[in-house]
Amino acid sequence: MIKMDDLINSVDYEKQWRDEELAIILKIIGTEKSDEILKILTKYLVPAIYAIWEGFIKETLVHYSSFINRNPNFEKDIVLITQIIDHKEILKTRYKSFNDKKDTLNNINRIFKSPLMPEERPESKILNFKNSNDLLEKYNLKNIDRKHHSKLNKLETVRNSIAHGEITVVSSKKDINEYVSLVRELMDEIYLNIISIKEQE
Repeated sequence: MIKMDDLINSVDYEKQWRDEELAIILKIIGTEKSDEILKILTKYLVPAIYAIWEGFIKETLVHYSSFINRNPNFEKDIVLITQIIDHKEILKTRYKSFNDKKDTLNNINRIFKSPLMPEERPESKILNFKNSNDLLEKYNLKNIDRKHHSKLNKLETVRNSIAHGEITVVSSKKDINEYVSLVRELMDEIYLNIISIKEQE
């Protein structure tokens, strides 16, 4: 069994070391004097900041899945919702024969004998505002605040442009500061979401 406090500590650890890396990023652009070097740094630090966000949310969900799997009596609705989402096609089955019904029941039985939640990283998706919330909903976790919508989508768009070799993309020190603040706020929000689960016990 994994205690709720262990889950909180694990998520806090994921948040803290990433926050330290974000602080280093700010220090780098704050001390660099060369405009030419700063131009390169502010461009290619965008994918790094995005990676910090994606890594945090996905690793947090791995810890959360591990917690659920080792505490099967905790939040049974979470497990049920997740399995319904993952296997919704089975639930849409239209029976044409007795064998169809038997196969569906066998599939459902297989599902409930498997681990309650997969403990590997969620599948790779570009985590803009919508995809981030879709992922959190899959684990029955609270959505991130709507106020982050435009900034998170901007981070995702700029990251994609840079990753795909767009040569016209330009980022400034102000942009980097905004992206760092955004990711810190997002990590804090998800961390507090996990803490709120304990308070509801």
